Amino acid sequence: MHLLEKKQSVRDKHNQDIIRRMKDGDPLRTVDNMSSWFPPRPTIPKNYKEIKRIYQKHLTEDRLNSPDAPYQKATD
Repeated sequence: MHLLEKKQSVRDKHNQDIIRRMKDGDPLRTVDNMSSWFPPRPTIPKNYKEIKRIYQKHLTEDRLNSPDAPYQKATD
């Protein structure tokens, strides 16, 4: 049997199996959802005092003094 014929034969068998499973109402899923599910990672709070200490010289003055800037939370 030629390689292309063999591939076509395997594909035909696979397609026939899928059609049979669809007609029977079987699930077509090959992997369970829970087996590939990762639980959500916890939220790690930012240490604004350290952020301000490290990046203070890189932030512009208007960003440091902005009322909505989170860096304002890091008051000494």
